Amino acid sequence: MTHADKAHDVLTMLCPLADPETGTLMGFDGRLWPTDEPTARTALALLPPRTLQTLAGDFPSATPGARRQICEAVGMLASTVADGFMNPESRADDGDMSPGAACGIMSANVANTLAYREVLDGVCEDRDDELRDNALPVALKVFETGEVPRPPEDATEDTEAFALAALPQIDYLAADDDLRERAGAFLMTFVLAYERNLPYLGWASMHEPADPVAEFAREHLRDPRRWAAAVREQGTFDPAALRPALGEAPRA
Repeated sequence: MTHADKAHDVLTMLCPLADPETGTLMGFDGRLWPTDEPTARTALALLPPRTLQTLAGDFPSATPGARRQICEAVGMLASTVADGFMNPESRADDGDMSPGAACGIMSANVANTLAYREVLDGVCEDRDDELRDNALPVALKVFETGEVPRPPEDATEDTEAFALAALPQIDYLAADDDLRERAGAFLMTFVLAYERNLPYLGWASMHEPADPVAEFAREHLRDPRRWAAAVREQGTFDPAALRPALGEAPRA
């Protein structure tokens, strides 16, 4: 099966219904897709083979929250394709952000929803879709740059320029295991710190060594739900307090 064939199959899975006359797509959840079928298929074909293969394999068994988030990310990529490649004149005033660069950022966003869907399932559960949507790009951007993304001086928060600037540029699905796991642990602590208003002063970007809190979170990257439950119960990130709650022996 070619990459284009795989993109077509994935689109059929994401959007099982389409109007043959208008090309209007309807997503698996009944919502109208933001672009027509050819544009959406083009967007999926732009994804790297690993991302497209992971999307095809993971989507059917993903949780409702993860499927919704994945579709939102693919829809954003499709909209960027429509704005950039299909209507190049619409990007004439976008400065240095070329259609290719914009699609690269949106493609990484799709990959990251796949890379961390199980982490987000564990720490967010079904509590708040908005928390899930906002935490992923912001946490990864802070991990990537060491700074919280802020709107440019000449833009408002709802502009495309800010949306692109606020998204991480690294594809963590394609990153090496160490970087992907460090970012995942950062994401875990970021979500809980925001949700529970827990003080944590140890934020370390990808260029800095991880602190004990991040290292402890990384140890539980395969079972984020238990770790998150312990954090909520104890009201702290302190590994010394969390180990007994998780049934682990204290360390000297």
